[in-house]
Formats: sequence, structure tokens, C-alpha cells
Amino acid sequence: MVLGNLSGAARSVGPGLYIVSKIAEAHGGRVTVTSDSEARKAFTLIFPIEGLGHCT
Repeated sequence: MVLGNLSGAARSVGPGLYIVSKIAEAHGGRVTVTSDSEARKAFTLIFPIEGLGHCT
């Protein structure tokens, strides 16, 4: 899991995001979290393309 632009107490992401990050990592992906000056957060899930040939 990559955490960006978070500091102090805001680094706590809770159990839900932790579980999501572990699922992503198990599939070769990652989760990123960014925050703006108004404390809005964006969560991005990134997964590799290889191995997805069976999806249409």
C-alpha cells in the first residue's frame, strides 16, 4: 500500500483499507491514497494486466 500526502493521525487508514491493500497485493497490485488541502481523499487500486487474458 502506498500512502501519499498523509501525515500524523491521518496516516491511520483503518482495517477496511488494510484488507483491500492485502487483497490487491495478493494479486500483484497496490492501493494508493492521496489527500488534498480540503482533506478529501482519493483511493486508487492498481492491478497488473498480465494474467487477465481470460477476461473479456
